[in-house]
Amino acid sequence: MTVLATCAALYGIAGSFSSLFQAGALVRAGSAREISIPFIAILTGGHTIWLAYGIGIGNLPLIVTDSVGLCCGLVTWTTAVRLRRHRVALTP
Repeated sequence: MTVLATCAALYGIAGSFSSLFQAGALVRAGSAREISIPFIAILTGGHTIWLAYGIGIGNLPLIVTDSVGLCCGLVTWTTAVRLRRHRVALTP
């Protein structure tokens, strides 16, 4: 693995974890009004496609990076959806 591939993988993993900061902010705020659920779904879908591609070509940096991205994206998306449903359930 080249230095550039290592740097790209590490940056991708760090970027993936950044969505968990958003999930934490949503939980602290108790609301998902500030986030676009379709945006998170599309971003997570992108990780899914890149993960499938990485598996298809046997590229470990892509597999690891997009596995982390998929997991973090799903956590953020699930958090946002649950908070939206909770808010709708509380609205008279």
